[in-house]
Amino acid sequence: MHFASLLLSLILVLVSNVTLAAADEKAKAYYHFSLAKMHDFHKEYSESIAQFEKAIAIDPESAYLRMEFARTLWESGELRRAVEECQAAIKRNPNDPEPHFLLGQIYFGYRESGQEGMLDKAVEEFSRVLELEPDHYEALYSLGRLQLIRKNYRVAEQLFSHLNELQPSVQGYYFKALAHIELKELDQAIETLERSLKLRESNLDHLKLLARVYEEKRDYQKAIETYSRALKYGSDAEVSTKLGVLLSEQKRYREAIPILRDLAAQNLQNIEIHLHLGKSLRDNKQYSEAAEAFYSVLRVDSNHVEANYELGRILAELGERLQAIEKFDHLLKITESSDGKYSPGQLQNRDLFRTQLGMLYQATRQFDKAAEIFRQMKGNSPDDYLPALRLVYVLRDAGKLDEALSASEQLIRKNPQEASVAVARAQVLAAADRFDAAVEVVREHIRAKPDEEQFYLALSQLYVDRNKLRDAEKTIREGLSHKPDSERMQFQLGAVFERKKEFESAEEVFKKILDHNADHDGVLNYLGYMLADRGVRLNEALSYIKRAVELDPYNGAYLDSLGWVYFRLNQLELAEINLTRAAQLTDNDPTIFDHLGDLYTKLGNYEKALHFYEQSVFFAKDGEEFKKVREKLADLKKLRSEKR
Repeated sequence: MHFASLLLSLILVLVSNVTLAAADEKAKAYYHFSLAKMHDFHKEYSESIAQFEKAIAIDPESAYLRMEFARTLWESGELRRAVEECQAAIKRNPNDPEPHFLLGQIYFGYRESGQEGMLDKAVEEFSRVLELEPDHYEALYSLGRLQLIRKNYRVAEQLFSHLNELQPSVQGYYFKALAHIELKELDQAIETLERSLKLRESNLDHLKLLARVYEEKRDYQKAIETYSRALKYGSDAEVSTKLGVLLSEQKRYREAIPILRDLAAQNLQNIEIHLHLGKSLRDNKQYSEAAEAFYSVLRVDSNHVEANYELGRILAELGERLQAIEKFDHLLKITESSDGKYSPGQLQNRDLFRTQLGMLYQATRQFDKAAEIFRQMKGNSPDDYLPALRLVYVLRDAGKLDEALSASEQLIRKNPQEASVAVARAQVLAAADRFDAAVEVVREHIRAKPDEEQFYLALSQLYVDRNKLRDAEKTIREGLSHKPDSERMQFQLGAVFERKKEFESAEEVFKKILDHNADHDGVLNYLGYMLADRGVRLNEALSYIKRAVELDPYNGAYLDSLGWVYFRLNQLELAEINLTRAAQLTDNDPTIFDHLGDLYTKLGNYEKALHFYEQSVFFAKDGEEFKKVREKLADLKKLRSEKR
């Protein structure tokens, strides 16, 4: 039988045995109370209130009637009357905790409606409940939540500890853990959440919070395990995203990328997911797919600053420098302020865009545009030496050595301790045929800081560029005497040996590095190229270089090495593919152009060969290399003339 019908039947049976004239006043009140509760069940609050009013009119001193009436008024939204009835119930029975508890709930409801002043009243009532009944479970729970809101975290933690001693609960543990987190008691928070998960191991909110605590502790392996644990109980986009991002940040790209890729496919309009995917692919040097991820963002928001910036950087890495220039131009336009006023963060971003743009102009030999950008940045930030440093290199690359000398001299006077400034000054002096002065600049810094490896590297390279290979070796050995484990200096020593044609010594050094770092792509490439260039152990050379390209697939130098070993193996189609791609990525390397010239000479395409030899001569800085390619160019012109 339906509950309401049963209740009504019971009431009718109750009152049918007495006449109204003889009925007890208490029974009349109970009759109206019972009808009120029946209406409550159907949420017929107007009828319920009317019946309560009749019951209370009959029995005005009943604390129980008034408290139940207050509950109905609260549920119907008549909060002021509810408060009055609670207070009336308390007046009639001050030792009953239930009216205090209900009053606390009502004040809490006021607070959630925006009346913040009710918070203290709610706390007062729940506290009174616990004075009357210390183990009142609901009051402990409610007061604990309120103390969390009031940021009384230690009090909240103690309340939830008591609550969980009485009866462990998932929510009780959850809020206790929140208090521990706010108190920076992360181990206790972890222990509490694990107890909660023993009660309900599939609770997603608790697993998320536990993973967050592990992240805060920087225990990223445990955080990854916890997010993975959460996904066992069902798919959740937030958990998958956090897991993918965390794996990416830990450079576990093989695990991160499939997760983020699946999320991106399911959420075509979700900018954040595509951004995370793009960054992960970028960091894993999967530039083409990374570019597509950022294009997905721009299809949703064409002026998204971060996506435009990341895409510009990737286009530059892919050798699409003109498109990259367009991106950074666009960024400067969309971030331009109409009134010329910018926040510090906005100024920093715009300087970043200008820097990228200036470097791209420099790479595409648009030196005047590059110089203009760095001069402007230098003027805007006179205390920042980096724009002035970049200007020095632009002037040097443009062949404006007098200006570069003057700019570098001013820069080193202002920043005498900056290592990068000293190195730039030395390089400009060397380019201007003031080699002894260049050496002295670096030597001065070595005397001041004998443990700084970058100065030994810079000085050794100055000697290499002048073909003073004994001095180059002596310098790097001096550096290694101070820092014998320096991988960079060991690499430089191997390179010097190779330039000296001491190939066995070079190979020994490079293989020693690989013993400690098997994925050192620079060593793999250098070792493979050294073998290929001499035409020895070509299959071994190919394996080294292939591994280097796997590690850095968009490195022009590595692709040149790969093309060159294929050339040596007479696999000319593969040689052409890789050398052409190398030239697209690194379009100012004389060695790559020289190799392309050799390839097209062998293929009988003399026009292309001449073009690339001319490019090689144009970019050549090394006198020996310049002379060698110029001879090839002369021989080819002669051969072409004879063929005609």
